[in-house]
Parts: sequence; C-alpha cells; structure tokens
Amino acid sequence: MKKPLVVIFVVVLLALVSGRILVLRYEARRAAAARIEAERDARYQAKLAEFQRDLPRGSRRAEVGKYLGTRGTPYSDQMWNPRVKIDEYPGDGLACDRWSVYVEFRFNHTNRQVDPSPYDTLSDVSIQSIGHCL
Repeated sequence: MKKPLVVIFVVVLLALVSGRILVLRYEARRAAAARIEAERDARYQAKLAEFQRDLPRGSRRAEVGKYLGTRGTPYSDQMWNPRVKIDEYPGDGLACDRWSVYVEFRFNHTNRQVDPSPYDTLSDVSIQSIGHCL
C-alpha cells in the first residue's frame, strides 16, 4: 500500500517542479522581451527628440523637406504627412509578420487645399508603428 503512495508523491512532485521550471522560463522570456522593447522605445524617443529639436513646430513643409534632403534621410513623401522609417522588427508571426516604425511629420493645411503646399506649417512630429498584418 505504501508503494503506490510513494509513486503518486513522486509524480506530483515532478509535476510541481516541472510546472515551476516552465513558469520561470516563461517569466524570463517575458522579462527579456520587455527589456528589448524598453531599449527599442528609448531609441525611438531619442530619434523623435532629435527631429523635434531640429524641426520645431511651425517649420514650413519646404524647410522640413530641405532638412531631410541635406541629411540624406530617405523619407516617403505621403500626400500630406511625410514619414521617415527608423526601424523594422518582427511581429508575433500570427497576426502580424513585421512592424515598421516611422517618424511622421504632420502639417497644418486648409480644408480647401487640394495639394500640399511648401508653406504648410509643421504641427506635430510623432512615432507611428504600422504592422504588416493579415
């Protein structure tokens, strides 16, 4: 009668130890992912601060284009809000396979305006993440 109790005890003990090991591994991966994300966010904020310092609100669209051109910074000239790609990182693989991170420049313009004008003024510079998702 004692032998089955010992076997049950050993099985339960092994299950508890295995479960604890799995939890510790999960927590370690989560902590590493959080650390990587924090480092990534710090880089993004530093890049954003650089653009905000060099291109204050109220700068003209032409000045922003000239600034980016003289620095050799490639940017996508979206119709109204140009952006500079600063990073790309993998997604979770389920819904999104990758994320692209941009610094986006938003400009003030009139409602009747058909095309962007070189005289539009910079209203905001922000970080935008765009996922390549299903």
